[in-house]
Amino acid sequence: MVLDARVARSRAKLRDALLALVGERKLEAITVADIVKRAGVSYPTFFRHYAGKSELWHDITDGLTTQLQARIAPFVDDPDTMKVSREFCAFVAANRDALSAILAQGAEGTVRQDLVNRSAALVAKRAPGRLYGLPGDLALLHATNASVGIVTWWLEHYESVTIEEVTEIIDRLVNRPLRSPVRVREEGTAP
Repeated sequence: MVLDARVARSRAKLRDALLALVGERKLEAITVADIVKRAGVSYPTFFRHYAGKSELWHDITDGLTTQLQARIAPFVDDPDTMKVSREFCAFVAANRDALSAILAQGAEGTVRQDLVNRSAALVAKRAPGRLYGLPGDLALLHATNASVGIVTWWLEHYESVTIEEVTEIIDRLVNRPLRSPVRVREEGTAP
């Protein structure tokens, strides 16, 4: 069991080091030497855990994407939209540095696409067919894209926009509209 704790500590040090470095400069300019120096571990330790920098970066983005998706999923079926929005924003605030680093490196599109792909499978389980008058996959696609877009905007304006304000924004623009009844227009009437 001691080995497992050591492995977890080493991986956490490496992830934290790369995230800190990405906050300072572009991912392409960072070397494994930079990462091990910042993490305070040796080269063999790094390569015991990761084949290279890109594998470590994928580990970081994959973990955050999984956690973000878990917080977007309740947009589909939790009736307390404000609570879901609040929990989502609290997660973003708690992981602000990591998310800022990832999104600042131009990974927004990759993270968004990964979220959309993961969400498609989730929709099949949680909201098969139509959702609030919309195709279920479209509703979650919208929720995912809008949420990532708002998070990206918030992180750029973090000092001037409070968590309460962005919670209201996400609830108002993403969560509540998913539950609005869809008005079906009669044939021959103007939209």
